[in-house]
Amino acid sequence: MIVLTLLLFLAAAAYYDVKNRNRYFHEIKKYIPKFTNVLDFGAGQCELSAYLKNRNYVTSVDIYKGCEDALVYDGHTLPFVDDAFDVVVCTFVLHHIPHHREIIEELKRVCANRIIIVEDMPQTLYQYVISKLHYLFFRQPMSTIKNMHSPQSWCDLLREAHVLTQTVELVQQGVLSQWVLSVLFGQVH
Repeated sequence: MIVLTLLLFLAAAAYYDVKNRNRYFHEIKKYIPKFTNVLDFGAGQCELSAYLKNRNYVTSVDIYKGCEDALVYDGHTLPFVDDAFDVVVCTFVLHHIPHHREIIEELKRVCANRIIIVEDMPQTLYQYVISKLHYLFFRQPMSTIKNMHSPQSWCDLLREAHVLTQTVELVQQGVLSQWVLSVLFGQVH
């Protein structure tokens, strides 16, 4: 009974963290100029679109239709012309994609000015367990957790791809955890 209670509590904490994305959006909003075209890559349930709805023109895209306005793409090639968006935002997505280097090239292709990437990395056993539960919530294979990288590894990868020009690290409090988020800003051209 204690184990079941603990598991339910951990699951609720993970669910709350996933559903409470506005705190992350508030942090990155200052890097998104008003009235610009924004691509919400890996939009999920389109929380960013809702958050910026009266401020920016947001297009949501993912591999599944998580909300009414989301566009669905094949997981490899984004259905947009080159430089279609002023800003591309990618929050907690790249670690779900085994071919994230290929996707970074696609993000560069469709972005005219700035790419904002937010990723997390479990730092403790508790956070590792929560991240495993997160994969269960989204019905993804546990093997893809190996695509989670440290903030430094993400920075190195994005420098290699000629995306990263500025790095800002933020520390955010989760329900029971502290996550180090690497917010990566790149001027594309």
